Amino acid sequence: MTLVYIKSLMMLMRLDKPIGIILLACPAFFAISKQANPFQVKTLIIMTGIILCRSLGCVLNDIADRDIDLHVKRTALRPLPKKQVSLYQAWILAIFLTFGCLSLLYWIPVSAFKTIIFSGLTILIYPYTKRYFSLPQVFLGISFASSIPVVYSIFESAFSITMYWLFFATVCWVISYDTFYALNDLEDDQLLPIYSLPKTLGEKNSKLLAQILLMVAEIIMIGVIDYSTSNILLVFVSIALVYYIIYDAQNNKINNLDLFHLNGLLGLLWCMIHFNE
Repeated sequence: MTLVYIKSLMMLMRLDKPIGIILLACPAFFAISKQANPFQVKTLIIMTGIILCRSLGCVLNDIADRDIDLHVKRTALRPLPKKQVSLYQAWILAIFLTFGCLSLLYWIPVSAFKTIIFSGLTILIYPYTKRYFSLPQVFLGISFASSIPVVYSIFESAFSITMYWLFFATVCWVISYDTFYALNDLEDDQLLPIYSLPKTLGEKNSKLLAQILLMVAEIIMIGVIDYSTSNILLVFVSIALVYYIIYDAQNNKINNLDLFHLNGLLGLLWCMIHFNE
């Protein structure tokens, strides 16, 4: 029984699905790659913060959506809808994770607190945007991209033009892959009092927008690097993968959830490109 309960808590934090950690970590590592000395204790603190914040965000999201998830095929088996974890236990876990996040502030420069507070607020607000905001994917894009100025602040680096380009590219990228993710639930979402970009724009228009934004993100990501023989092959591979995702999306070759998962591989490729400058 204890093992089943622990497994339920891990599912609540999505620790059984590392794709979310990868997608959240990639923007931070884009920014880390631009630092003069990227491999230090600060990087370990940032990575720990990403895991804790992602886990906290998933718990808060499930608390907010506990009545909605029951009516969506993909989420109906989550721990809260299935009553494997009580609402009280979920809140206790959320509080524990919050203290874990706050404890990391001890090792972070005070000058970084403003950007961290902004990023933290987006995590707290996002679960409710789908109820009141017709384009919640845009808010999620800003939330995930906020890790970029957070990294610059923690490393006490000046905000550069490259940082702003990375921020914009990440916003485009997150909107793109989360649109593919939301398309997977469109049929269920149509019957629920929530918003999503596919529900607002329609399946065809939202999928086209996702493809365009992915192209924009790719152009920026390979446009801000200093080319070298060590990363030119990776650039061509990333271009091929983006083409593959767009082609498959256009021709309905694979389902939208698979298109979403392919973006995890794309994010890792972009990280390798930026660290190989």
